[in-house]
Amino acid sequence: MAKKSLLEEEAQGFTKETGGFTEEAQGFESKLESAKKVLETLMNPEITLQDSLKAYEMGMSELASAQKILEEAQIKINEIKAS
Repeated sequence: MAKKSLLEEEAQGFTKETGGFTEEAQGFESKLESAKKVLETLMNPEITLQDSLKAYEMGMSELASAQKILEEAQIKINEIKAS
């Protein structure tokens, strides 16, 4: 198993109550991991066309969700900068 990055080790102690990473940030990471797994599936030369279409749809959905989380974070950052 790969060694955890410093950021991952630090993130373990953060909770919503302590003002650390939000559920949105965790959701974003989860969406990216899911999209990576879909990409690995799509790279399998033995995958059927039907399965590849399902995987593609799922991957695009995960990426769209991740993009929405990023856009919401950008709005929050802009609000903080404006205040």
